[in-house]
Amino acid sequence: MTSDRWKPSPYFAQTLAEAFAHRGATQANEAIAHGQYPDRAPSAAIPDPTTASAAPEPTDNRAHDACPELSALIDLLGTAEAAHDVVVLLIEVTTEDIADLDCSIKSCDFDRAALRLHRIVGGYQILGPSSLVEDGRALLVELRTLRSGATLSRLCRFRDHLISMMQRLENAVAAQRTERLLRA
Repeated sequence: MTSDRWKPSPYFAQTLAEAFAHRGATQANEAIAHGQYPDRAPSAAIPDPTTASAAPEPTDNRAHDACPELSALIDLLGTAEAAHDVVVLLIEVTTEDIADLDCSIKSCDFDRAALRLHRIVGGYQILGPSSLVEDGRALLVELRTLRSGATLSRLCRFRDHLISMMQRLENAVAAQRTERLLRA
């Protein structure tokens, strides 16, 4: 069940499905077909028949407690595997964004930094409300208006917070996969 504070839009579901289709995954179609997206045409989201009737996976509360963002993503998408695929994609994209953000910081290119930060904040909204997203939005306003050295310093701290979030997500996914392998 998704949080009452944040509900995905149908456009979000469509975008997520396109991202999965691009990477060859079937879990996005499954999430749309079995989710709360009545305005999506059934023909646009046909579940994989081999996984549509599968029983829900047992959850490991320790992993959820360690990373509530992953728990929210699993609740949103319906399966841990779909959430893990999104996390892997998010980490890949974020790694590229951080490299470009570092170049922007070194060259004091506020416009380029703002574009990357906008992309990062948009990507991490999938995890629901968080201090990372809120800090990113505030920093984005600051990057577009103040343009000072202090802003770049805060951007570096945000970058560190982002890397910490990526590591936490990666560790939580690894822990859940290990748990599933041990149960099998």
